[in-house]
Amino acid sequence: MTVTRCEFPRIVSWPVAVVLTVAPEAKARGRVTGWVRVKLATGSALPDGEVRDQVQSALAQSEHDRVARIAKAWEYLASLLGYRLRPEAAGTYETPVILANATMRGLIVIALSTPELAARRIAASPFGAASTNEWSLPALGLASIASAFLEPDPAVEWDAERVVSVRQALSTLSMPDG
Repeated sequence: MTVTRCEFPRIVSWPVAVVLTVAPEAKARGRVTGWVRVKLATGSALPDGEVRDQVQSALAQSEHDRVARIAKAWEYLASLLGYRLRPEAAGTYETPVILANATMRGLIVIALSTPELAARRIAASPFGAASTNEWSLPALGLASIASAFLEPDPAVEWDAERVVSVRQALSTLSMPDG
């Protein structure tokens, strides 16, 4: 069966469409390269036109929804642990989430050609830590972003009741609905 551009979206999902579009390039090179992975993630491997626009629109909506869910989790955890967004950061929880995602994706792309980075540990005492410990690059990057955007909430009172509720929430690791 020959699939035309018009039939393509109705026959397979857009991720499959992107994979099928990029597959000839990957096969020609004998492997899926980092660049092909980037093309897969952005839909840029598709020719210009309606299908590409639909794929990119779906990817954008998916990314927006994912960032919103993660931002909600950051907000919940920050509040739970007695933190808030720094007022001078002038943003929402989506801002550090987007930066954290970019940091992690960048490290993943770099690790494709330099795999030893994934295992690299550095001795550091960031953020006023009392001692030096080993940090992975992702942990240091994410902690740096969190400390740039979050600060202790002066309105939070750490009484016995709060400590019990935080311990309970952390033991279940669930977010409330809403």
